[in-house]
Amino acid sequence: PRISDHDLEFKIKHAIEFFEKKCKVKFTIVFFGREMTHQETGMEVMNKIKEKIKDLAVPDFEPKQEGNRITVIFSPKK
Repeated sequence: PRISDHDLEFKIKHAIEFFEKKCKVKFTIVFFGREMTHQETGMEVMNKIKEKIKDLAVPDFEPKQEGNRITVIFSPKK
């Protein structure tokens, strides 16, 4: 997936705002064309997200792949 560090930080910052309002957040990574051969990169990005928000939220399930997408839903900690 092609996402810059700044864009990822921006999305995480917005997710944190939703967690503070006790809302769930869904992260989806979409692969295009030849990116499908580098799916481990998508999992690395998802692990970065999990690491940065681990104090505020927990995943409802482990990241799962459905076709050309990797998806996970995070719920705020209680």
